[in-house]
Amino acid sequence: MPKNTIKLTTAEKNDIINKHKALVDELNTYLPDEFKIEYNKDLNTILDDEKSVKYYRTITSLNERLKKQREIYSEYTKNNPIPQARNYLPRTVWFGLKTENTDIAKDYNKKYLDEFRKNPEKLFYQRFKKVLEFNPKRLLDIIDDKQKLVEFYYNNQELCDDAFVFAASMDGQSNMKLNPEFKAASSGMVKIVESLAYPMIVAKADMDAGAFIFPKLTKEQAAIIVNANPNYMKKNTPYRKSFSEALDPSAVEKIKNTFKTITDYGYRLEPGLAVKYQALMHDSKKNIDVEINLEDGIKNLKDNGDICVRERQPEEIEEIMKINNAHETAYLHVFQKNFSENYDGIPFNFDDIKNANRGGFFERAFNRTSPEYRAFIQAFSEFNNPESENYLNKELLKEKAEDYFDYKTKSGISFSKLDETSKGRLMLVSSVIKTINDMDHNPDTVKKDMENYLREEPSHISRKPFLKEQDVEENVIEENINYDNNIISKEKSMDL
Repeated sequence: MPKNTIKLTTAEKNDIINKHKALVDELNTYLPDEFKIEYNKDLNTILDDEKSVKYYRTITSLNERLKKQREIYSEYTKNNPIPQARNYLPRTVWFGLKTENTDIAKDYNKKYLDEFRKNPEKLFYQRFKKVLEFNPKRLLDIIDDKQKLVEFYYNNQELCDDAFVFAASMDGQSNMKLNPEFKAASSGMVKIVESLAYPMIVAKADMDAGAFIFPKLTKEQAAIIVNANPNYMKKNTPYRKSFSEALDPSAVEKIKNTFKTITDYGYRLEPGLAVKYQALMHDSKKNIDVEINLEDGIKNLKDNGDICVRERQPEEIEEIMKINNAHETAYLHVFQKNFSENYDGIPFNFDDIKNANRGGFFERAFNRTSPEYRAFIQAFSEFNNPESENYLNKELLKEKAEDYFDYKTKSGISFSKLDETSKGRLMLVSSVIKTINDMDHNPDTVKKDMENYLREEPSHISRKPFLKEQDVEENVIEENINYDNNIISKEKSMDL
């Protein structure tokens, strides 16, 4: 938090007071005499209060940080454009950036945005997982204290802004695979989740208008002014949030009532509340149960026999918390890491692997590559390609790898007498088979590795090789190839 908050300078105080009076004069032009606004006569005294100074400093610091974050993001995307179709956090991604003028912060921001460009699904998963796991009791404990609310936003910026765009994020991700269970449940979570945005709404109202500048308005005064000049409510105008608050002063009570309804029913406010409970309403026309807002479900439970309220089972929660296809990329990451350890110890790169196992000049010139190897390398390519229908199709990949392995080992020459291309390809398919078998036989280890990957912050991802060169043994595929027993045909016309 910003320090040295004991007092404002005379210039700062005068600037606030003058802007306040100017705004009051402006707004009074729209009001009849009986509704005129008076200047805040206590403003000078208020601005001398240490709590007010602290609030002003917090708001000012937040405003500066937000501007700097946008500048950093804008500067980065000039040279590193993020494809619109892959930008799954179009309104909030920059809120994760650090604004300190240090090499550490600059390095963090570059790695953060580089990783977002490469794997936006993972960052989307990480950000919204925090939203779903949040304990709303933390918000309710401070909801009547404006200073604590803006401090909460200062320390939880990503959480509040992601909560604010929760519904839009669920509807707008046509290019990203949201987990079906999560998307179905999201409609019932919206009210609980979006309440976490309240600290941001409070803070941004004063950030846009300026702390202590906007006058206190009655609902009637706000309505008269906005009716006379609708431009005040246009998007991105500085007083929009302040007018919204004046027009609907019951926002805090609505949030309180939402959670009171839930606790009165017997449910506790706890981490993951948004996911733990659900309300369902039966749609008799479609004969399906539809997720509805939990508060509405509880309120209407007695009067509507088509509604039920229940606690979700652990396996349901686990499925919802997958959120999106980040778990697919996590599985692929673990596969590629394990494959590299089994194959050559070098970080996975499909093109490099494919090129290293190309046939020689005569094989390519006379189209002598075996159908079995062609089918395998195609399946391997599709397994690693998110755009393919066979993405992560390990059954197909293993089948094609075994087809090539059987084709090469059932008919003749010993492994030691094979040409280098055939040896390399056998090592390749054997590493694939071993990796799939190992992962299938150790699901708990795979799950743990996936969870570690998904928890890993983008800026901390290591770019080092998985194994050092001296740690890689040449016989990594001995488990799958018996050099003495596998005899391969001596026919020279055989395809490779």
